[in-house]
Amino acid sequence: MSAAGIVPYLVNLDELRRFAGSKDAAACMKIEGLFKRELVDEAGSDVALRHICMGEPMRARPETYVWALEILCAHFGQKLRNQAVYPVDDEWAMRVVDPVFDAWHVGDFLKVQKLVYGAWPIKIPHAEFPRGGCIEAADVARGLDVMRRGALPKFDKDVIGVIGEMRGWLEAAAARNAGLVTFYY
Repeated sequence: MSAAGIVPYLVNLDELRRFAGSKDAAACMKIEGLFKRELVDEAGSDVALRHICMGEPMRARPETYVWALEILCAHFGQKLRNQAVYPVDDEWAMRVVDPVFDAWHVGDFLKVQKLVYGAWPIKIPHAEFPRGGCIEAADVARGLDVMRRGALPKFDKDVIGVIGEMRGWLEAAAARNAGLVTFYY
């Protein structure tokens, strides 16, 4: 497997969740039209997108639902910069970066482990890869408040780069009262 990393999206989670199971064929067709190339690139994600929209049984390959979810995150939000975390070794980040979030007492909702091995914002089948997670809008605001006040321990530039970039995601999401959805591939 080639190098993997975290791909973050600022997302209006309410809109995303309203779409899932909405049976809104017009909205589904609009998204299919806007993301035609991406749906072709990830075979089966068009079927997965329709299953999500229509609330139908999800019987396609699990990873196709993850790709469909990423398309929905792009539609209901925006991709954020990820230079410090793409590529990134998830084991290194969990071992070195997550203790900072634990020390700030935000580790129950904000840490690399939650972004790579967390829960999706909507119900889709479990896929071994790609993985990812979600941070709710209220937790974005809580985490950002702590990060603004927290002192950053002396670490190497890579650790500071990851934490700084994650803070930037929180700043962007908080400004729009949005959540974060991340994908690790």
